[in-house]
Amino acid sequence: MIIGSFIVVVLGIISGWFLSGTKQAGKSENQTSRSVSSNKQIEEAGVGDEKSFGSTAEGILKKGGIKGEGTHYIDRSLGESKYVYLTSSLVDLDSFIDKKVVVWGETISAKYAGWLIDVGKIKVVK
Repeated sequence: MIIGSFIVVVLGIISGWFLSGTKQAGKSENQTSRSVSSNKQIEEAGVGDEKSFGSTAEGILKKGGIKGEGTHYIDRSLGESKYVYLTSSLVDLDSFIDKKVVVWGETISAKYAGWLIDVGKIKVVK
């Protein structure tokens, strides 16, 4: 019984080692593709399908929030009161400043921003 338990533990360690080695290889491949794509003009970033997000907005991306809400905003050429403020933990919005973009994400509650979106995907519009 003790030998059987020992064998099960050893097999678990070996299989865990192989599985973790496969994941690490996958991560390094993703990091390499990101660094290669960073040398090009980034046209799109984020995760998922556009249809999986509840909110979308289009306009010129600018840096800045309103009273601590959001890190960036979209100027939709409708005036300052119609800015769409953005935040994101998934997408580097700084890469898209001063470009016309479409963003997809989820509307989150805000105290000062008229509309605040947590961005999950962004794409440059030409």
